[in-house]
Amino acid sequence: MEKLSQLREKIDEIDESIVNLLEERASIVLKVKEAKAESNVNIYSPSREVEIRERVQELSKDGNFPKETLDTIFSSIVGATRSLIGKLTIAYFGPPWSRAYQAAFRQFGEDVNFLSCDSVNGVVEACSRGEASYGIVPIETSSGGVFSKTCSALLSQGPDRLNVVAEIKLKQSLAIFSEAASLEAIETLFGDASSFIEAESWLSERLPKVKRELLTDSDSVAQLLSKERKAAFLGPEEILTEESLTVLAKGIDSSSGEKINSSVARFFVLGSTPARETKRDRVSIICGVKEQAGALHEVLKFFAEREINLTKIESKMLDGQLSFFIDIDGSLSSEKISGAVSELDKETVFLKVLGSYPSALEPGRA
Repeated sequence: MEKLSQLREKIDEIDESIVNLLEERASIVLKVKEAKAESNVNIYSPSREVEIRERVQELSKDGNFPKETLDTIFSSIVGATRSLIGKLTIAYFGPPWSRAYQAAFRQFGEDVNFLSCDSVNGVVEACSRGEASYGIVPIETSSGGVFSKTCSALLSQGPDRLNVVAEIKLKQSLAIFSEAASLEAIETLFGDASSFIEAESWLSERLPKVKRELLTDSDSVAQLLSKERKAAFLGPEEILTEESLTVLAKGIDSSSGEKINSSVARFFVLGSTPARETKRDRVSIICGVKEQAGALHEVLKFFAEREINLTKIESKMLDGQLSFFIDIDGSLSSEKISGAVSELDKETVFLKVLGSYPSALEPGRA
């Protein structure tokens, strides 16, 4: 058996190799910078980054290193070396502790400029005006379904509309933080809209009389709660680890009755340039239909007769119009899919293609 000192020497050698390889990667990325400048190619390529993450998954599938941690590490590596090409500004919906911020951080790393917006429309406008390179907006929660405000914001865009260029799926547990002695002592609960939607059943059962307040500013949650001793905050457990708050309930122990939700939230990445086609794409559309019997059947037939797989279809009332949000498995470059969408467009009140983009890796697969 090797001595501890010998094992540590080997670890030191491996660490040195890792640093040298990262430096080598950075040198090649600088050459990529020159090639992109000559070809006028965008700094961020969602298709390429998905391919990198998939390849890393495949290389590590039989290894011992924690897969989700490895995915996070490579997201940071890609983000850090991407910043050598140019600095991006990422707009996101919500304050710095929001889940949209965590999604932005996971997708782009820390080597970007983050821009907090107080509404989905604010994100769209920041991208449209060129104040942000890309925007992160919520599109779906596991319990609340498709986010209507995002759909409305995307539908109301002008002719120079943004495209969905990527999606992010974020697995996350919610928790309640407070300086109060117990849940029973809480009178006001702060949080954002998506967190309240996710925790609706739990809150209705456990805290039915507690007043809920939307928190939209960027002040420290710890400072807020220190001033209001009977208040609490509902938010992502991962975001607030640095706040050193007392946790009164968290979503990691389903057997204790303390579970709120360990769910998957989905976000869109908005950009001005459509994403390049990959081997695993998704098309998202919204169409408005007449309110009549068989409306859903009339929509589905265009895809069914072409044997096209739909991964999601959800009805929504958007600005008083019955609409369907639809996710299609595949790329808009497919003649079958583009044909179905074209035919559907002729039979609906309106139809908007939100984007054709690489589908996100499922949380936990990494």
